[in-house]
Amino acid sequence: MELEVLPRRDCLLPIALHPILSLPLKPGSARLNIGPHDTVWSHPLGSDPDPCPLLVDDVSPNLAGVICRDGSEIDLTSLPLAEPAECRVLVPNASGRVTLDRLEEGWQTVLEWNRADFPSLMLWVSNRGRKGSPWNGRHLAVGVEPCRAAFDLGPTISAQSNPVASIVSTAMAFRAGKVWRTAYAVSVRSCTVQGSLSDCRKRAVA
Repeated sequence: MELEVLPRRDCLLPIALHPILSLPLKPGSARLNIGPHDTVWSHPLGSDPDPCPLLVDDVSPNLAGVICRDGSEIDLTSLPLAEPAECRVLVPNASGRVTLDRLEEGWQTVLEWNRADFPSLMLWVSNRGRKGSPWNGRHLAVGVEPCRAAFDLGPTISAQSNPVASIVSTAMAFRAGKVWRTAYAVSVRSCTVQGSLSDCRKRAVA
């Protein structure tokens, strides 16, 4: 897939893709692999009024050990979670490739993008925690969002000095009348599953 942006005027804006991948019903029956990464940042505003166990505005070493408010760790690579939650985390310096294995069903979704365009990855774990309409406590999915942004905090914060911008760019400089292009791919593979490991072969490309 290709995305083109044609600005009417010069501007400095955050930009992101917004794929949403469905999750199976059984806790822990999907495995999320985001590739090599240095840190995972929890959202600075939390998730109120939706529940989330993560420590607000904190940095964890990896997605398999994100720090919770009670001092424990939670593995956000093993989905769905057992308890209702709505969690947003940001991974600066993302790898440019994410896989989601549905372990009991034998298939895998792969998302690939240009990390030069989208250096970070924001994850939205929507785990039946959003009670309002239209989610109604039933939404079970993970948003896998390559981005050049400071979380989802909007252009004012992303286009200015912020903690994430000290590591990676959080806004794109667009020029009036000049087309900006990027490409990304979503593919599906059948898998031979052994525990949490998958030996996959490419089957189809969406």
